[in-house]
Amino acid sequence: MRRGTVVHESSGRAYRCTILDLSIGGARLQLYAPDLPKEELTLLDPEMSTVHRLRLAWRVGPFIGVSFTTTTALPS
Repeated sequence: MRRGTVVHESSGRAYRCTILDLSIGGARLQLYAPDLPKEELTLLDPEMSTVHRLRLAWRVGPFIGVSFTTTTALPS
């Protein structure tokens, strides 16, 4: 488990999250954001120095499943 940030691109709103599981194609995250939009989301993963554009796949309470549409390296 590690910390990350989910950002809604249009509003710039940021949500701190815990990355519970991570694979090449997606992730399972824990965050408390009942108002989290379903579109235009990005996951910043500072430990892996990556940025993932997301598609929300499912949500159960504070847990969400996302698929990655693109992944890029964080600028240094």
